[in-house]
Amino acid sequence: MKPLLTLILLVLSTVCAKSQNEQKVLLTGRILEAGSKMPMFGAAVSILNADSSNTPYQAISDVAGRFSIPAIRPGSYQVYIRYLGYQPVMKRISLSKDSLRTALGDLYMVKNGVTLDEVKIIQTPPPVKVKKDTLDYSAAAFKTNSQDNLAQLMRKVPGVEVMPDGALKVNGVLVKTVLIDGKGYFGNDTRMASKYLLSGLVERIQIIDRVPEETDARSSRVDKFEKVINLVIKRSSYNAWNGSASAGIGTEGHYNGGLSLNRLNADQQISIIGGANDVNGFDRNLDPMGNNGRSKIWNAGVNYNQVISPKLSVETSFSVSDNTTNIQSESTRRNTLPDSSFTTQQDQVSHLHAQSQFLTLNLTYQLDSLSTLILRNQLGFGRNDNEQQSNYESRSDRGYLMNSGSSGANEHSNNFQYNSQLIYTRKFKRQGQTLNLQLEYGMGRLSGAPYNHSQTLYTGGDGQARTDSFNLYNKQLNKTNDVQFIATYAHPLAKGQYLDFSYLFSSHLDRNKKDVFDFDPLKQHFDIQNDSLSADQRAGSYIQNMGLGYRKEGKRLDYSLGLNLFLNAQDSRLLNFNQSATQRLTSLLPFLVIKYNIDPTHRLRLDYSSTVLPPSSSQLLPVPDYSNPLLISKGNMDLRASRTDQLSVAYRFINPVSSRSFLVKLSAEFQRDKITENTTLDTLGRQFITPVNINGPISGTIVISNTFPITRLHAFLNANTLFKMSNEVSMNNGMLLNSQRLMGLQSVSFNYSHKQAWDVMAMTNLVYNGNRYGRFYQPDINTLDLYFTLKGNINLPSGFQLGTKINYFQATGREPGYNTDQLIFNFMIGKQLFKKNAALQLLVYDLFDQTNAQSRNVGESYIEDIRTNPLTRFGMLSFTWFFGQKDAR
Repeated sequence: MKPLLTLILLVLSTVCAKSQNEQKVLLTGRILEAGSKMPMFGAAVSILNADSSNTPYQAISDVAGRFSIPAIRPGSYQVYIRYLGYQPVMKRISLSKDSLRTALGDLYMVKNGVTLDEVKIIQTPPPVKVKKDTLDYSAAAFKTNSQDNLAQLMRKVPGVEVMPDGALKVNGVLVKTVLIDGKGYFGNDTRMASKYLLSGLVERIQIIDRVPEETDARSSRVDKFEKVINLVIKRSSYNAWNGSASAGIGTEGHYNGGLSLNRLNADQQISIIGGANDVNGFDRNLDPMGNNGRSKIWNAGVNYNQVISPKLSVETSFSVSDNTTNIQSESTRRNTLPDSSFTTQQDQVSHLHAQSQFLTLNLTYQLDSLSTLILRNQLGFGRNDNEQQSNYESRSDRGYLMNSGSSGANEHSNNFQYNSQLIYTRKFKRQGQTLNLQLEYGMGRLSGAPYNHSQTLYTGGDGQARTDSFNLYNKQLNKTNDVQFIATYAHPLAKGQYLDFSYLFSSHLDRNKKDVFDFDPLKQHFDIQNDSLSADQRAGSYIQNMGLGYRKEGKRLDYSLGLNLFLNAQDSRLLNFNQSATQRLTSLLPFLVIKYNIDPTHRLRLDYSSTVLPPSSSQLLPVPDYSNPLLISKGNMDLRASRTDQLSVAYRFINPVSSRSFLVKLSAEFQRDKITENTTLDTLGRQFITPVNINGPISGTIVISNTFPITRLHAFLNANTLFKMSNEVSMNNGMLLNSQRLMGLQSVSFNYSHKQAWDVMAMTNLVYNGNRYGRFYQPDINTLDLYFTLKGNINLPSGFQLGTKINYFQATGREPGYNTDQLIFNFMIGKQLFKKNAALQLLVYDLFDQTNAQSRNVGESYIEDIRTNPLTRFGMLSFTWFFGQKDAR
């Protein structure tokens, strides 16, 4: 052991001596604007190895235009300087070990469109460009296989999270729309792009904060931002068909097939997609879409965008789907009361069948150089058939039986929805003067005929038993009509200063008609009308929102503030009971937005806004619903609208040279007249739930996001932290109860690709949830969940491929029998064929057959643990053909 230690010390001392003796050079310079000779603040300086594209050294110029980069090893390099709106500068240098300092002197940058002899333009894209409301990433900075779908690329972008179904989040905020070169892709269904676009087509990924197309009538701000992702397609991929077609057959009769074809250019975009599988979406990327039951899914769609003329363009899409899901579940629900608790256990079997068709048609017409007219239409049809059977029992905290029984439901429903939006925008000759008018109409219809039956034995606390049963047929019809008008006008006062005027009118009308019939055992038919459970409701909500704001835009500081007058009238009438209720609300809703650019890489933002949420028509319907005999709900006609005030402060740092980024966001919510549940428990274990208004709920959230570039590896380490604390208020058996919830999440992910030989992705999530019940009988609850994923791919000689994905999940702190510790091992063996235009793969899901699907629901007075039947081990042989591989990255 001693000789080994001596050898290690000798080696380390030799390395340290070599490191100390190796000469390092300090490089300095100053960057000036070529025309004015003024210093350039915030220019990005990269030092590139002369024989590769590695970027081992970076810097940002200061307010005097100066930069300095210490400790550079002697050798040959290229200095690459970038600044938005200016031509890049490239200068080849050689650093000698005989000099401690090398001064480049003054380096001049020229605006785009001007060429000087000493300026050389190169094609190397920067990893990220930072604009006011846009983060623009180069897809080349994130190494992927060109045959991977978009989801594999998006997982590597800092701050982006890909959900199991393909939906996207950015720093915890759901992405509403994915655009392709600024044009729509299958409406607002972001999952389509994640699954059906190949990553090799993408040149740049733009994450944008923009004003939403659909305005929230309930908010104090009609200019709230939403997250949008725009994908810039490689010009080299234009006018070629790109995509893939696959077919697979597996053990136990499993199957999976898919088609994705895209032909994209600046004036025309055509996409054709389709798929069918019974493996919950499990594919060659070894990723299932979900594991809640077992599903058979098929879908198809087409997206077509066309620039018809310089003035007219059209965007349209049509999609159809058919999903069948079978779920077997068992659950344990602990219900809390001020002085006791009880537990309900349930076994349930569900069969769900959903069909849908969805059509979008958008027209954009340029009236003149200053005016645009946009027409958007959406039309959807759907049908649902659901069957459900369950057995249940409830026991008190002392263990005695409160009730037991069974129930079933059989429901068939059809739905229809249509929405049309007409938008007129006008830009005046005076800079910053704009007018925007929007008129929107929507209608919907839902008709259903559910059957419900149950038989329950109630024992109560005195040991006396009685049986209650019902067998009901519900004939339901729901119709909705929505009209909304919005007008916004911006009037410039001086350079960078504006007055903003807004007016919004919204009308929402609901008609709910429910005829309930009891079963006649003599006639063997449902023909005895149950008047106490039937309803004929007319409900309407009318909103006027008038706003006045002042906005200031500067080089470093932008801010806007203002006040909205919010008027709401809601009427609800129950015709068959001759009941009615009317509520009127007048509120002043202030808003404030401050954006301060400390420098090109550091930014602060503060937001304050208010939102008013009127109750829904179902919350106003005072007719009991016995579809669940142990959870009987009933509306409240006296409900008032709730108000939420939101305050957030965010700080963001992004180094566009190295892609190092840091984000911290603190937010708080304060709620008044929150609509929550009033739960009353009788001695038989039945819960009667009625919505009520309560003051007091408060929540605070901290989000921290870090991206650490590992330059020499061309890799990224991402770390995200979330902590949320909330105070929940509810009513339980007539008593006002407070509880506190704590939630903490820490995630770390690492992605690395070694040339085209192999790649690896590692990710871990640690999630803590805590519930503090105060005066509740229920003891405090703490759960800790650990998720770990390791995914890797190796490209072997002769086109052979190996891939694996390992998921480890550990859950603690749940009800007995629901804690879990599982390791899921998926792997792939493949062979590329036909000059890499095709692949034959053997896929295996859950090799060790360890999967069990569990989830937890937390309410204001209950905690429920659920276990469902998962997709179990299977193997599949799959063949995939790739189109357009000549343009692959």
